[in-house]
Amino acid sequence: MKLRKLTKNEQGILNQLMQADFHGNAKIQEQIKFALVEKIDENGSLRFSVDSQSKALVLKRIPVEAIIKDADGVTVHILLHVLNGLIAELEIYKEDNSKLLEEITPSNMEIII
Repeated sequence: MKLRKLTKNEQGILNQLMQADFHGNAKIQEQIKFALVEKIDENGSLRFSVDSQSKALVLKRIPVEAIIKDADGVTVHILLHVLNGLIAELEIYKEDNSKLLEEITPSNMEIII
């Protein structure tokens, strides 16, 4: 896979996650501005490539996550992984492990800390 900039929808998902107040939020927002990504599965999960000296001091590996219902009513989980102070992955999966039926609408996400 080739590294690329975030799409508008991917940026929207991250922007919604960043609305939550959690340890390391400001540093993660800085990292997102310059991050490159590659799609790692059919549901849109992303691996990040971040070149930053600005490490986020998060309290846990997944400092923020969200849920949303897919078109079939199955819950979709969206988790932001941070490793060694750097954003590493945006994991997206459905509870029944099926493929997403529709694109995630960031404004409909329910944020969980």
